[in-house]
Amino acid sequence: MKKTKIFVTFLLFFTLAATLFLSLNQAIVQAATIEPPSLDFSVAPSQKEFLKPKNAWAMGELNIDVNPKGTLDPSKFRKPVDVVFVFDKSGSMADGNKIGQARLAIKEALTVFKENGSKVGTDRYGLVTFDSDIQTVIPLTDSLASIQAGVDAAPAQGGTNYTQSLQKANELLSTSASANRDKYVIFLTDGQPTNSQHIQNVDGSFRAKNCLWFCNTTIKGPVNVYYNSNNDPRYHSAVFSYGLYEYNYPVTDTTIAQAVKNHGIEQAESLGNKNIKLYSIGFGTNTEVDMTYLSSLSNKTGSVAYQASKDNLNELFRKITTDIGQQSISNIKVKVNIDDNTVNSFPGAVNIQTGADAYKEGKYAVVNFTNIPYLLNSTPSALSSKLPLTFSTSGTYTFKDIQLVYKDLDGKEITKSHADLKVVVKDKVAPTFDSKITFKDPGGVGKLIKYGNQNGASNQFTVNYSLTPTSKLETGDLGTLKNIKLVQPLPDGITPESLVATSGPLGIPAAVSYQVVGNNLVMSIPEVLYTSAGGFLPSSYSIDVKMQANWALSQRLQNPTLTYDAVSTQVLNNFDDQKAILTAPSEQIIAKVVLEDGSDRYEGDYSGNIDKLIKETSQLVGRTKLQDDGKDLTLPIKSMIFTDGTKNVVQVTYSNGTTKTLALVPQFVIKEQETNKVVPNNGETTKDVKFALTDLIPGDKVTYQYRITDKDGIGSWTTIQPNEEINFNKKGTLIVEMRAQGGFAKAGVVVSQTVKVKILVTKITVDPSQVSLEILESTTLTAKVEPADADNKEVVWSSSNPLVASIDPVTGKVQGALPGEVTITATAKDGSGIEGTAIVEVSTLKNIKFKQTIYSIEVGESLTVEDMLIYEPLTARNKTLKQVIASNSQVLEVKQQDGKWIITGKKRGTTDLAATAKSTRSDGSEISASTSIMVTQKATNNSGGKPNGKW
Repeated sequence: MKKTKIFVTFLLFFTLAATLFLSLNQAIVQAATIEPPSLDFSVAPSQKEFLKPKNAWAMGELNIDVNPKGTLDPSKFRKPVDVVFVFDKSGSMADGNKIGQARLAIKEALTVFKENGSKVGTDRYGLVTFDSDIQTVIPLTDSLASIQAGVDAAPAQGGTNYTQSLQKANELLSTSASANRDKYVIFLTDGQPTNSQHIQNVDGSFRAKNCLWFCNTTIKGPVNVYYNSNNDPRYHSAVFSYGLYEYNYPVTDTTIAQAVKNHGIEQAESLGNKNIKLYSIGFGTNTEVDMTYLSSLSNKTGSVAYQASKDNLNELFRKITTDIGQQSISNIKVKVNIDDNTVNSFPGAVNIQTGADAYKEGKYAVVNFTNIPYLLNSTPSALSSKLPLTFSTSGTYTFKDIQLVYKDLDGKEITKSHADLKVVVKDKVAPTFDSKITFKDPGGVGKLIKYGNQNGASNQFTVNYSLTPTSKLETGDLGTLKNIKLVQPLPDGITPESLVATSGPLGIPAAVSYQVVGNNLVMSIPEVLYTSAGGFLPSSYSIDVKMQANWALSQRLQNPTLTYDAVSTQVLNNFDDQKAILTAPSEQIIAKVVLEDGSDRYEGDYSGNIDKLIKETSQLVGRTKLQDDGKDLTLPIKSMIFTDGTKNVVQVTYSNGTTKTLALVPQFVIKEQETNKVVPNNGETTKDVKFALTDLIPGDKVTYQYRITDKDGIGSWTTIQPNEEINFNKKGTLIVEMRAQGGFAKAGVVVSQTVKVKILVTKITVDPSQVSLEILESTTLTAKVEPADADNKEVVWSSSNPLVASIDPVTGKVQGALPGEVTITATAKDGSGIEGTAIVEVSTLKNIKFKQTIYSIEVGESLTVEDMLIYEPLTARNKTLKQVIASNSQVLEVKQQDGKWIITGKKRGTTDLAATAKSTRSDGSEISASTSIMVTQKATNNSGGKPNGKW
């Protein structure tokens, strides 16, 4: 027995251990299948070979692709961020109340920041307002109200100083205590930079302004030069103070206006060096703001610039704050060592091309990339950029120090190295293509709208690919460019719709075909002939590709690749397998999904946000994200439609096909209190009910009210809390109404449900409760139902034995069939289960009588009373006698024996005998009979005695 017990214990332990091991193993395997977000990168020359012109440096580009990997862990939250608003309050901001519009836009941005705040720390915000110089500075704070107050207090006056305002923002963010925070500047301006201050080293003799004598002073060292390019260029100035006088600073090799811009570029490069992203907003027309310049500032930091108008300023601020609020891989930069020849192998010098978005950081050329947001259940599309370089001589340049640096979602800095990269610079190269890729509507591509679930012109855009074959052709050069293919990677959600191609300056239709292979649009382009005498035929191709944004997105096109073979009649000049990486447009493709209803407008974006706006003003009313299994759906929204004609519920479909509903009016449910069973609208129940809100309306400060209409009238509006259940114990028809206000609620809309709580039968009385019938005799029973206001007073009649007495189930008419007794039941039809009953006897006893009026028995003689009686009718049942009584018990003894009544003579004399039946007549009267009994002395045999016998 002991061995068995030990074995069982061991077996149980082994089973538990095995189960635990399998569970842990399964968890480990499951965890291993989730690849955390990370980045890879690739760097390649944009052409196979770069041409070195005579007496000039070769110009070439390194194409950089950053490739995201892995998916988001939904249990993680984004890191807290630091954001500084830099707000232009120059005099031009007063025009058309731009400053009022800007204040409102910043207010909405602060609202979005509040709603999308980090769950693992507090976001912080700062403010710099400026005109000709800095005016207001609010250091980093978690008080959104103080930022708004600072914006509201800024009057519109003065010039426009980009340099010092960006410098101050840089200082605020650089002194931030937390190095793990991502840092951003949101820069709003409505004009071009006109003022700046810049430290310059001087060494020479300078003449003081407004000086009458002894005006020349030798000055050496750093001075703070004030630049002013406002108004008429003849009065632009660059001055510095020294001692008691002011001096003109000699600006060389540039204009004062350009110098002011250069100072802004320096500040942008400083921001980029410190991994601070600069979002620029140019609030004005092309003549008012220089979007090319603002883009160059933002691109230096790996960010973007937007052109704003009164119609889209609020939207742009919401877009930027949405981007900042994502869980993102940040501080992404690619660094290419272009100086250190002890590491690299260069035949000549390498520099960054003038005007490039890259900048120099020590020995590295640095290209910053935008943050890469990770959304639920998806891997972001790749990003691409170019590093434009110049090469002093021909030869093979080997780059051996190329790095990708980024900060992962946990804030950890990651560095990855690239394999050695060779760039070939030659005096003669294969024919290539000058290319220009543009959007047909550069402004519109950032404002794409998909209305509801309908695709059309509003969410379509056209990309133009302009290809011009070019080469340094020499005498006798003759050949063909064959197998030309242009491959455009397509971001998720973008599909091609049509293609139209032309060739040459006359726009002759060209037979360019296309197909989608995986995520690539592959365009096949006809051959190009070339000769040194005639150039290229055709001389150019222009390809318009109409594309469609199928869901909300915010994405740049990746750089496309052009491949071809250059087949020359001179074998030595054959250049097969040529490859050129072209430059995609810099503008972002921004699409949203829009649903409109009256004065309300609902917008869905690429990260799953749904905004409610006032359609006329685009003012933000509220923002929400729907949830799936308790987690925010951070997926691009594909469509939004109303579920029915009431427009009270929005069906939202996401890019992966997930569908959710967004309630715009209160949604509630009515249930039975006892069972928790749902009672549908216009349904009925027999039990007391309760009701509670179900899908809540999103947004801030949403309140709910209800009222109930019953037989006593219309109730008053009463507040109900989101998690409250209201029990209601009244009967009859109830109308429950709900309304809400605030957030996404449709103001003034009342929704209702009707339920009938039925009044059930509580008692049934059958009249009469006892019935006697003869065979084939009938009567009708009635049922009295209580309460009097029961909803359903109908009953169903039934007999316990229809062979004895049957009853009509509807009318209650009962008829006797065979002798016997049955129970007739009236059952309520309302489901309450209440019953009433009556007893029916068939062929019941009507009367009894004795067979003789006088009986004579002798002393000691006995008779059975039941045998002395006649029963009417003869078929009657229940002939049992209840009692038999002799009026003179001295003469006659009466007793029961074996269920029978027995009389026995006791002594000579007479008495009356009465018998009473157990049954009664239908009127309740007793059934009885009586007779006389003469008791005689037993006769003797002498002649003088009485004769023997009965009378």
